[in-house]
Amino acid sequence: MFHDRLDAGQQLAWRLRHLQDMEPKPLILGILRGGVPVASEVARNLRGTLGVIWVKKIGAPDNPEYAWGAVTDQSEIVLSNLVPIDREYVRQVVRRRAKEFEDWRLRFGFAASLDTCTGRIVVVVDDGIATGSTMKAALRRVRPFHPSRLIAAVPVAPAEAIESIKTEADDVIAIRTPGDFFSVGNYYDDFRPVSDEDVAAYLGHGVL
Repeated sequence: MFHDRLDAGQQLAWRLRHLQDMEPKPLILGILRGGVPVASEVARNLRGTLGVIWVKKIGAPDNPEYAWGAVTDQSEIVLSNLVPIDREYVRQVVRRRAKEFEDWRLRFGFAASLDTCTGRIVVVVDDGIATGSTMKAALRRVRPFHPSRLIAAVPVAPAEAIESIKTEADDVIAIRTPGDFFSVGNYYDDFRPVSDEDVAAYLGHGVL
């Protein structure tokens, strides 16, 4: 059990401690929104560079935390193969996500750039994995920028989801892989929502 996302990030940083003080500094990318607090602790402990990867989940209609799929800021969509999908519902959510990305650009002056991934160790961090689609979309978003090593790192994930992303990353780190996994939030004492304002604060109002 993790107390909150910051505690999870500290524990994850310990698992990644071999990256501490590397040059160039590892780039730690938090997935919106819940992955950013976790990534901030990983970056702080590893003395790495904190950034954000612009991927948002497509939550199931009856359980928004459970990802049916994910969409990137470039409208790239990854759908889970673990559950049946309502395609019309997915299209509606993708349109909403595009509006959310645009709102972020207008409010915080965000301009997407992953060019700094090239030639660096990149660690993509989320607060947990349910189906693997969100992490998979994030890894696919980063890979074309040719990081020297691409690592997926999460506090908790079911074993089958870990297997589903192994082909996308050079390494996958998970602290807990419970056999009776139900939802990411079950493994946190405090799993309160992370707002856009929280994300901006973690990033110091500057976005990679």
